[in-house]
Amino acid sequence: MELHNLKPAEGSTKKTKRIGRGTGSGHGGTSTRGHKGAGSRSGTSAKVDFEGGQMPIARRLPKFGFTSPNRVEYSVINVGQLQAFTEEHGINTLGIDEMKMHRLARSRKPVKILCKGELTAAMHITAHAFTETAKKAIEAAGGTVNVIPAFIPSERVEMQKQNTRAARRAAGTSKVAAALETTAPEAAAQEASATDQAE
Repeated sequence: MELHNLKPAEGSTKKTKRIGRGTGSGHGGTSTRGHKGAGSRSGTSAKVDFEGGQMPIARRLPKFGFTSPNRVEYSVINVGQLQAFTEEHGINTLGIDEMKMHRLARSRKPVKILCKGELTAAMHITAHAFTETAKKAIEAAGGTVNVIPAFIPSERVEMQKQNTRAARRAAGTSKVAAALETTAPEAAAQEASATDQAE
């Protein structure tokens, strides 16, 4: 085999579709677009859910239920993962920071421990939530459970509002203090000049 007799594998390539070359090309005189209509014009694009003008299925189907704005989405860890982790790293005390550092939990979500798998090591776990079976499994293995509160979205929003209000108050106070500092020398100078004139 040499460079001049290399060929692509059978069926791996095919002829390019050449349009706009007349009726003899096999693609018709309309370049595969057909006669008239929006599809024959330039600038058209088919929407994913467009069904030719009839009512799309997303609008035909009934809607039900809702998504709570105060839901808490947890990053879940199973006790089997904790067992594998302690066997690999020899660590039996895990908090939120350690779980996120070792990629056991996602960084922005509260952590919940579930009871899938087996746990034989005595581990001391700190998390935002535990299922009852996971808590029993950890304590049965000789470990301890520490639950810390998780922020729910509404609480987080309220805390952000409070922080914003506090920052605005602090900014307003600093502006007033700065204004008093700049006006105090002027007022003192004016008072001194008025006293000199009176004498």
